[in-house]
Amino acid sequence: MKEPGLQWLQAPVLTLVAILLITLASGGTEFIFGLTMSVVIFAGVGTIYLLFPGSRFFSISLANFLAVYACVYVFLVETNFLKASDMAGKIGFMLPVAAFIGGALLRRREVQEIISEAPRLGAEAVGRGLLWLLPLAVIGMLSFAVPMLAWSADQESVALLASMTLVSLLVFLLSPSIGAFLLFAGQMFDHFFDRVVGLVIPAFAFMTFYSLQVILFACLYRIIDLYVPGNHFNFNGAPYEPSFSDSLYFSIVTMSTLGYGDIAPASQLIRALTAIEIVSGVLLLLFGFSEIMRYVQDREQATEGPAKDRLGAGSSRRLDTEEEGVEHRDEEQGQHGPQGQAEGDHAGHGEEQGIDQDDQRQHAQDRRGR
Repeated sequence: MKEPGLQWLQAPVLTLVAILLITLASGGTEFIFGLTMSVVIFAGVGTIYLLFPGSRFFSISLANFLAVYACVYVFLVETNFLKASDMAGKIGFMLPVAAFIGGALLRRREVQEIISEAPRLGAEAVGRGLLWLLPLAVIGMLSFAVPMLAWSADQESVALLASMTLVSLLVFLLSPSIGAFLLFAGQMFDHFFDRVVGLVIPAFAFMTFYSLQVILFACLYRIIDLYVPGNHFNFNGAPYEPSFSDSLYFSIVTMSTLGYGDIAPASQLIRALTAIEIVSGVLLLLFGFSEIMRYVQDREQATEGPAKDRLGAGSSRRLDTEEEGVEHRDEEQGQHGPQGQAEGDHAGHGEEQGIDQDDQRQHAQDRRGR
């Protein structure tokens, strides 16, 4: 079935938004570099989709994989090639992406066959597809030796470009295996995304009840601090009167069992109340998880029920048709039984006469021979 024309944009747009957020968060000179990564990712995913129409799984996986690759690349450059030039960093990032597109274009028929067989990809194909990660991991680990060599900026730039050229060569040669891995990962992501969408309603209901409990205990904390004499809270070890927003924050920290850092309980009453909130929060998590799983099971059973009914109805219709065919043949045999039996007897008598004639001719030949 042909995919909608703009459906492939969902994954690359989400990835593009993530890269742009990373770009804005980094600031400084990294902004141009992050913008370059965004353009390369968006162009790479678009090119692959145009080369292989209908490859939605391929596009989703490639977009997600390029986002992960961008994060790993930035980490390695900032850790091991800090002196490398910005131009070397940009070129080094683009080389593997261009190599994968070139390898997929050169082996277009092979990659297209993998895409067409995507629903039948098994664990064996995925295992072979994971082998390409081993040499890339070795190259990444060897790059940690670069800072210990105390190279100059030019030397680190050359080392970065040489490393990424080697990575690009491997990606170019192993592009079909990478494609198989991306397709399987895309299927898993799509299946996971569909299941997550199905959990929106129960998860929203759970979060609503969870939020109400947080607000309830926050109100109790605030009321106790306002109307019960004494010091009930400390802030960095000093007495503190929390506001309502502080009470909400304290309630969330207590419910999540994160641990107290700045605001902490000071009175026995507040400590007892926080203990009740922690226990009730844990019970709420267990109950909520159980109800969400029950909702998923009921939803799957409701979906599978009509399909099983249709399958059972089809099987019943086939059985009825076969029984009618058998009864029809029996009726025909009953109607033409005597005539058929006579024809059978006549055919048998003819065969016996033919055998007698053969015996007579053989006997005559034997007499002439003597």
